[in-house]
Amino acid sequence: MLHSPDYRERYADNLTKELPRIPCVKTTADYWAFSKTGRAIAHWHLRYETIERYPLVIQGGGVGLTDADYRVARCAMAKRKGN
Repeated sequence: MLHSPDYRERYADNLTKELPRIPCVKTTADYWAFSKTGRAIAHWHLRYETIERYPLVIQGGGVGLTDADYRVARCAMAKRKGN
């Protein structure tokens, strides 16, 4: 399977960054359990934007703040001390 041209082409991006992840299973039932779990994980990773939003409740010092005030516009890595 790892030497299959189709496998190498389909997962080329991931294979350049990490080792292939293929679970070792002893029974067919284990294989299908991994398969179903993987499909469920992929489903939620690919469709997370379509899930209904959890209602935001601001308590305490959030006077005058809205949902937009809690959105991240840009992330930056923290600098190390001494550099």
